[in-house]
Amino acid sequence: MSWIIFWGITLVIVLIAYAGLFVWVTLGGMSDIRSMLTALQQQGQESNDDPF
Repeated sequence: MSWIIFWGITLVIVLIAYAGLFVWVTLGGMSDIRSMLTALQQQGQESNDDPF
């Protein structure tokens, strides 16, 4: 196997791994932000209902 083929395969594997990690982190972050905003909204509604 020549070095060009080796590094080409290595590059493809790394790019696929990076793309998978990017999708995983993006979707996980969006889920975390959505749950944080929901919790903040519920907390704000509770504080508005309490007169003290």
